[in-house]
Amino acid sequence: MSRTATASGRMRLVAAVGTIALAITGADASWLLTRSSGRPAGVAGPLIHRNIGALADPARIVQQVADSRDVAVRDLLARRASAVLRHDETAFLATVDPTQVAFAARQRQRFQNMAQVPFASFSYQLGPAAIAGRRPHPARYGSAGTFIPDVTESYQLAGFDRQPVSLHQVLTFVHRQSGWLLAADDDLAFLHQGSDRDLWDFGPVLVYRGRHTLVLGHPQAGALLRQAAEEADRDIPDVSAVWGANWAQQVVVFLPATQAELGALIHDPGDLSQIAAVQSTELHSNGLGPPQQAGDRIALNPGPFAHLSSLGRRIVFTHEITHVAARTFTTDAVPLWLVEGFADYVGFLHSGLSVQVIVQELITHVRDQGLPSTLPTNGEFLGTNPSLAAVYEQSWLACRLIVGERGQAALVRLYRTIGAPDAPSQAVAAGLLQVLHQTPVAFTAAWRAALRAAVGRGAG
Repeated sequence: MSRTATASGRMRLVAAVGTIALAITGADASWLLTRSSGRPAGVAGPLIHRNIGALADPARIVQQVADSRDVAVRDLLARRASAVLRHDETAFLATVDPTQVAFAARQRQRFQNMAQVPFASFSYQLGPAAIAGRRPHPARYGSAGTFIPDVTESYQLAGFDRQPVSLHQVLTFVHRQSGWLLAADDDLAFLHQGSDRDLWDFGPVLVYRGRHTLVLGHPQAGALLRQAAEEADRDIPDVSAVWGANWAQQVVVFLPATQAELGALIHDPGDLSQIAAVQSTELHSNGLGPPQQAGDRIALNPGPFAHLSSLGRRIVFTHEITHVAARTFTTDAVPLWLVEGFADYVGFLHSGLSVQVIVQELITHVRDQGLPSTLPTNGEFLGTNPSLAAVYEQSWLACRLIVGERGQAALVRLYRTIGAPDAPSQAVAAGLLQVLHQTPVAFTAAWRAALRAAVGRGAG
């Protein structure tokens, strides 16, 4: 009796160890339960001795199982990245759970959509372990073990990206008999924890190469890809003539099919109807010197851009390319009136348009609401602002005023001074004093006088 009771007690302990592992990895722990049930009492002894360390420290087996899982998932991600670079669809799909039929079909399409994209590198980095509460709906995967970590998908476009571009992915991995497989990338979308999307998530990607440009779009874009590349090539020298040649002097242009796709690419689900194009950049900083640019992109808004005249496209491209050139110095310290006003200054520089034509929206705005008392705040540049065009024109006039009084080089120097890594906390005031020899109050007064003259009003 005593020996039987002892054996029975041991059997329950072994089953408990198996349950701990099963909760972490699902099928991973099934061998432990199988070997500890339905066996003579003597069989359990060696099994208990092999796991006695885990019984003394349950956290140890949990960590061992997690480490084993992480190694397997990292290996899967490495194979997946290698398949992208080798254009090996079979190897790519071998990382996907075939029981998730719809997801597997989307993954096949995503792989095919990327076929023309000139990747110089493509990789994944596994982030932190699953966060508490990150669990898919149990009906989707049954009793299989699941793992939902943060994953970073990184890539570089050959000849253009000096640093990898990063996409945040929230991926579900499921444990099957053959090992860990990728099963979903949207299980936590209901928690607003979705995966970032890039151009190839929305359809096949076509690529057009200019002299200094790379344009990526979808088949329906047709000749617009070539036109965009040619326009950007023409406008790059105009930007360098103002800003200087100390930037890459090349650009990547994305042409999404819809405004909704543009919003997904730039993480802005709001109203973009007033915007013809957007420039975006990642900044990587190691704390030593200026941050490094990564993934400079000019994304066109297909509707508004398609209706622009040839002059309008030139102005828009020159404006956005100016953002690319100045991006390293476009820190949080630089106010948006200077960021956007400077880009508009370069954009309109060789347009031949008169001041009265450029500030048409501002004229109407001032006549309706009076002369503004301060320079535009950052909040006024939201796409939902019905007076957005007038805000841009106010900013353009501020930069035009600086050039008129101090010269074009002073405008560039002011931008670089305020956006320098070692700029003081009151960078705008210090920059205005250092470069223009004016206080913010004096500069604002001069700007208001310029506005009054431009809109033809004698009082504000």
